[in-house]
Amino acid sequence: MKYINWQLQRDRSEQHTAGIFPGIGGIGMSALARYFKATGKKVGGYDRTSTDLTLQLEREGIGVHHEDSADLIPPDFLDPAATLVIITPAIPADHSELAYFHSHASWFASDRNPGLVTRGKKP
Repeated sequence: MKYINWQLQRDRSEQHTAGIFPGIGGIGMSALARYFKATGKKVGGYDRTSTDLTLQLEREGIGVHHEDSADLIPPDFLDPAATLVIITPAIPADHSELAYFHSHASWFASDRNPGLVTRGKKP
């Protein structure tokens, strides 16, 4: 798995045109997803449960699906060079979508320090 340094990501923001968020329904992940969308990136994600928050993300134009299936990853997120996968410990290591991204050499970032991604930037 290739983890990208947040500072590197900020400095080379053109490298990734899309961000996918397994666990998008959490408060931190949803905030990061909204930030990515506000910066013009394609954004989508998975969450196990449909909630008021995931429904609001969908109303804002962020695609969210609720079934763990790599077949449900939208085509916009299949290019490993263009897509950054933002992960959270809330998603188990055996999640099928994570397995897909691991096997396709995608770049990963963690939600553990979201302030580093946004520091000094405005959407």
